[in-house]
Amino acid sequence: MENRRVVVIGGGSVAFRKVQILLDAGRTSCSCGRACRSGPRKSMPEKQKSRTVKAPYSKEYLAGATLAIAATNNRELNKQIFHDCQELDVLCNVVDDPELCDFFTPAVIKRGDLQIAVSTDGLSPAYAGHIKKKLEEMFTETHANSLANWNVCGQKS
Repeated sequence: MENRRVVVIGGGSVAFRKVQILLDAGRTSCSCGRACRSGPRKSMPEKQKSRTVKAPYSKEYLAGATLAIAATNNRELNKQIFHDCQELDVLCNVVDDPELCDFFTPAVIKRGDLQIAVSTDGLSPAYAGHIKKKLEEMFTETHANSLANWNVCGQKS
């Protein structure tokens, strides 16, 4: 996905979280939405390859994208975005609607080089989030630091 364009459509906290995850992973991202909240927009890192378009959705935002995430609170708009993506051959994830997804995004715990992903195949993102919270308590930075003590074959050195 390096150097691929990703579009997040929506202006609320869910869309903002998705943009942050993509930016943290080093992805280029474009967030579009009429209702962009001023809080998240102000905290968006300036140095990262992101732009916010504060306008109604337009199919043209998908041009050149590899994947899109529809995170609006309008079910009909999310359906339209999904259908536009299908027409343009853009992979699409409609948040909280597994039937309108080409892929699912797991809940991810990251501790240094250690990453743990939890997925419910889109059936219950809230439950995946619940499990993630429990795992975050169990796996600390100490676990990430201990990776240096394991070799490629999985044996403790």
